[in-house]
Amino acid sequence: AGKQLQASFYLQKLGRREDSARTLQVAYKRFPDNVEIAFFYGVALLEVQRYKEAAAVFEQLTVKRPDYTEAWLQYAFALENLKKYDEMETALTHVPPESSQYAAALNLRAYSLAERGIRLDEAQVYIEQALAIQPQNKAFIDTQAWVFFKQGNPQQAAQLLLSFPEELQRNAEIAYHIGAVLYALDHPAEALPYLELSRPYFPAAEKLYKKVKKGVKKK
Repeated sequence: AGKQLQASFYLQKLGRREDSARTLQVAYKRFPDNVEIAFFYGVALLEVQRYKEAAAVFEQLTVKRPDYTEAWLQYAFALENLKKYDEMETALTHVPPESSQYAAALNLRAYSLAERGIRLDEAQVYIEQALAIQPQNKAFIDTQAWVFFKQGNPQQAAQLLLSFPEELQRNAEIAYHIGAVLYALDHPAEALPYLELSRPYFPAAEKLYKKVKKGVKKK
C-alpha cells in the first residue's frame, strides 16, 4: 500500500493526474480498509473532476471513520460540485470550530453561496470568519473578492484580485474572476486575456469570453 501511494505521489508531481488516480484506484481495490489510500484516492478523483466517484469514496470513508474531519471537508467539496447543497451543509457540520479544517469549511460555505448568488450577507459572515483565522490565505481572499463581486461591488473585488502576484493571477479560477470583474468595470479588452486563460476550465468563463470577444471585435 505504501509503495503504491508513493508511486501515485510521483505521478502527481509529474503532472500525470489521471495516471495517479488509476494507481490509487488499484490500491483502493487491493487495500479497501486502508484509510490513507481511500483518502488520497478520493482527493485524486477530485483533482480530475470525477466528483461522483470521489463522493462515493469519501462517503464510505466517513462511515468507517466518522472522526476524520478532513475527509468530511473533501466529501463536502465533492457534494458542492455535484450541486448537492443540502448534503454538503450536512457534511460540513462534521468539521467543528476546533478543527484545523474549520477555516476551509467556512470558505467553502461562503464560496458556494456566492457562486449561486444567494444569501450573500451570510456568505460575507462566513468569509470574514475564515479570514480572521487565516488572513493571508489567497484562496480565502479570492472568495472574499467573489463575494464582493456578487454583491455588486466589482471595484472592491478588483482591488483584491489585482493585488495578487502575476503568477497567481494566471490560476484558472482566479483568472476567470479577474476577467469577470474587469468586464463588469467596463474594461473588456483587459478582461479578454484572463478569460482566454480560464475558458478551458470553466463553462462560465467560456461563455463570457465569447461575449467579450464579440464586443471587442465590434469596437
